[in-house]
Parts: sequence; structure tokens; C-alpha cells
Amino acid sequence: MVVGIRVEEIMHKGIITVDKSASVTEAARVMARAGVGGLIVTDINGPVGIITEGDIIRRVLAEGKDPKKTRVEEVMSAPLKTVGRKTDLETVAEKMRDYNVDRLPVTGEDGRIIGIITERDLVRTEPDLILITREKRVLESIRGQRPAELRYSGVCESCGNYSEDLMLTPEGLLCPECRGE
Repeated sequence: MVVGIRVEEIMHKGIITVDKSASVTEAARVMARAGVGGLIVTDINGPVGIITEGDIIRRVLAEGKDPKKTRVEEVMSAPLKTVGRKTDLETVAEKMRDYNVDRLPVTGEDGRIIGIITERDLVRTEPDLILITREKRVLESIRGQRPAELRYSGVCESCGNYSEDLMLTPEGLLCPECRGE
């Protein structure tokens, strides 16, 4: 893993905001125009939360709410979870895992938001960090299953070929061919 890289070296500088009283449709349009997956939500006093594409899908569309009538403040994630600009990338990955999020606002020394870092930024810089950010989601999804029943996608640890049918064996994650099937 890359050691010593800090958030400030790879974060997106600046932030794109939406007022908490805006409709979800307005927020989605801002995201689409800016080409981003999340917006910092503000009110007269400053940042109060974040709204992401995932929030819109889970808390608006999946629940059958009208995005034109639903206000951002009704579905945003709050309070904001942030990281400091000097935080190392491994710590950021751990926080994303622990908070179960794929983006975190970045704060300067004065506590003001100066940018945002995403899971994609981490993976682009250090691909192995995806293992940390996804760890909690994977563990939650497999609870109750026996290891022999679990199937994974990825690179076989024996032959090096990609497979969508990897299984955990004493020899590692193996494709059907390397398992002798």
C-alpha cells in the first residue's frame, strides 16, 4: 500500500452545495450538471448534511416518494461525517468502511469543508484500499452463510484468471478449474 499519501493530495477541491429546502429533483439536476454523485446540503448557518445518489434511490424512489415534492432535508444524511485534509488514505478507507459511505467531505484546520474524497479517488490512487472500504458491506451481506457456500468475483489466486465463481479454499480464492471442478 502507498504510505504517507494524505487526503489533500487526491481530494476534489471545492464543494458543490444545495440548500436543504430544495426539492430532490433540483438536487438531482445539480448532480447531473456537475457530474457528481453527492452534494453538501446547507442552510443559512452552513453545511448540515450530504445527499447522494444512493440517498435518492433508497429514501425517495424506493419508497415511492415524489422527488418534486420531497425536500432534500427529508432524505439527506446527517450529521456530516468528515475527515481532515492531512488524514492518511488508509484511515479514510477505514472511516468509509465504518460509516458505510463512499464519500467524505474534507475539512481544513479551521473545520470548514474544503473538498471531498470518494471511494473512487482512493481506488484510483491505491487499488488495495477497496478491500478496506468494502469489508463491512461484504461481511454484512454474508452473515449466516457458511464459507463453502460463498461465491466471489475476482482474480483466481492460483492461475491469475478472472472468474465470477471463486470459492474460498484452504489454498485461497480459486476458480472452478483450479478447484478441480
